[in-house]
Amino acid sequence: MDVVLKNKNIDKIFEKFLKNHKKFDYDKCLRRNCPVPKSTSHSFNERSQVLNFLRLILYQVVPRELFGSGKNQRIMYHNLKKLVFAGKFDKFCLGQFMMKIRVKDCEWIGKDDGISLREKIVSKMLLWLVTDYFMIILKSYFYVTDTSFGCHQLFYYRQSKWRKLCKVKIDELIESGVFRRIENKDLIEKLKNEGYGVGNLRFTPKVSNLRPLVSQTKQKESDLEKLRYVLCTLKYAIRKNPSLIGFGSQSVRTARQKWGQFKKSAAGNSKYYFVRVDVKDCFHSMIQKKLLEILEKVYDYLFRSNSYVRIAEVDHFRRLRTSVFRHRVLIAGDARDSFEEMLDGNQAAFVGENVVLDSGKRFIMTKPCMRSRLKRYICSLLCTLPASACGNEQPPFHQIQGIVQGQMLSSILCNIYYGAMDNQHLSKYTKNSGNFLIRLIDDYLFVSPNIDEANQFLAQMVAGFDDFNSQINSSKCCTNLRESGDVFPEIQTIRDDTRMPWLGSQIDVTSLDIFIDYSRYGNIETDSTIARQFWKSSMFMKEKVLNSLKSKSSESIYFDESCNSIKCVTQNVYELFLIAAFRLVCYIRFSGRKKGADYIFDIIRTCSDSVFKILRRLKKKTSLTKFEVRYLSLRAFERKFMTLLTWRQLGRKLRFRRLKLLEKTRKTIVDTIDTFPKDFSNFY
Repeated sequence: MDVVLKNKNIDKIFEKFLKNHKKFDYDKCLRRNCPVPKSTSHSFNERSQVLNFLRLILYQVVPRELFGSGKNQRIMYHNLKKLVFAGKFDKFCLGQFMMKIRVKDCEWIGKDDGISLREKIVSKMLLWLVTDYFMIILKSYFYVTDTSFGCHQLFYYRQSKWRKLCKVKIDELIESGVFRRIENKDLIEKLKNEGYGVGNLRFTPKVSNLRPLVSQTKQKESDLEKLRYVLCTLKYAIRKNPSLIGFGSQSVRTARQKWGQFKKSAAGNSKYYFVRVDVKDCFHSMIQKKLLEILEKVYDYLFRSNSYVRIAEVDHFRRLRTSVFRHRVLIAGDARDSFEEMLDGNQAAFVGENVVLDSGKRFIMTKPCMRSRLKRYICSLLCTLPASACGNEQPPFHQIQGIVQGQMLSSILCNIYYGAMDNQHLSKYTKNSGNFLIRLIDDYLFVSPNIDEANQFLAQMVAGFDDFNSQINSSKCCTNLRESGDVFPEIQTIRDDTRMPWLGSQIDVTSLDIFIDYSRYGNIETDSTIARQFWKSSMFMKEKVLNSLKSKSSESIYFDESCNSIKCVTQNVYELFLIAAFRLVCYIRFSGRKKGADYIFDIIRTCSDSVFKILRRLKKKTSLTKFEVRYLSLRAFERKFMTLLTWRQLGRKLRFRRLKLLEKTRKTIVDTIDTFPKDFSNFY
């Protein structure tokens, strides 16, 4: 910046900047544009309000001479708008802020300097203005976070409002006996030495509450290694003895596969009764002493014949497109197992074109070592609150009930705990071969053709299990038992012509068909569901749309005609293309450049071919032909593009190509498209 000071008096511009800064009333402007919300359900400020607040600062505090012209100042405003409306995974670069900026308008830069030097000076000025001024203002007045209901969208909470919400939640956790404040320094040091570092307690907003999460930010690498060995050993125990987790499932995909097996064996003419319940505060309601007793049984099973379990470290090379990724993977086996036998037991972790190399490192897990590490992890947790949640420094908290949520061992310990509850109290409901019972962490689904057993299961879950301190969350429960509305009015009752939501899917309670659930996208914008790189949005448009298709089309159960009817499979494929059409339009809008109809049509054709290749791997599980898949893709993209005035020409081209495929498409598929519900009316 010495060159700048030598050529022009930029100090006069910054003196004006400081004068405006001292004169401007930030608090008054904040109260006028971003008032503190009074509603408890809508406690955040809209992004448009935050943008208006920054706009006033940009035009009233930052001197126009710093930008050189009004046009540069307007470009800066539009860049700030992109920054405020950006999602969690969106990425900016300095070149994005420099785009369309006219450097020659900045008269405070010496004209004798080269163009590259002048661009470098302006870019440094913009970088300083964004990171050290506007970002500091946002951090001072707002707490910016993602939520459990807004996909990738970021929400802006006033700092005062956020601290009130956190205080209410902290008081609730202390009153319920989950946390207690520790002010004794000797006890704090003792717990620090016994546990695995000090965790950072933070909160994530839900629809009507806050979810507490603990991240171990102050943890040593050696402690993380010890916990990884424990996690690997617990996974090995569950793989050898699945009854340790009862009716639990370790992943959503596994749960859906079990549903597919049940659907194939289910009687077609029977009426089924559904009960879906959710355990209230599943992590924090667990009894630590009870969990340690349950883990003793796991130790007894693991070390029943050998005094130790062998853990090997391998290098896993996975090829993705043209890149090769290397991961360090831990595998476990019995003391007598060779390396090849340990690999055979972990085949589920190495699917596709993979290369696994033995790194030569071996670790031994004994019973006393595993018991000691898990006891330290469960009973000696210390966590602190950040300044954004409390405003001042507070003593750390000690968790005396339950386990933390959001850590490495949280899910598997929760699975083992409620697996013991399943084996002790709920195993009687699976004696009937026509019943289906499954759990994913805290979400139960029970299906039975016997209405008495369904009512009995619901009544027992509502009553709870005192020995496990387990109660259900009535607001998240759902059933199609009509009589339950009179007995349990707080539980939602659905009709037989509606669908049961379950793990990102919807199950037809009459036909047992399983659909992809897009209802969570209601009332949110399309750009909140995607991740953008603003300087590469045009280059990677096709790749991004294809990736969004593959994430759902890889779930074979949605397109398996042995589990679903042809109408269900057709609707799943059609809606898959429809959601891709919405995202494609979003990428086009943010690319900033006009794309030709031929280029967009090529993307649509590639999407169709990509989905058909994935469906072809199902072999005889689906009867959709290549022409029928292409017809569905053209119909879905046509529906979206015909609503856009500037893309009507492409919409007519898609309709022309679709009508050509009409003779090669079954009439039942053509007729069923018009009967599909318009689930995306609020998805814009």
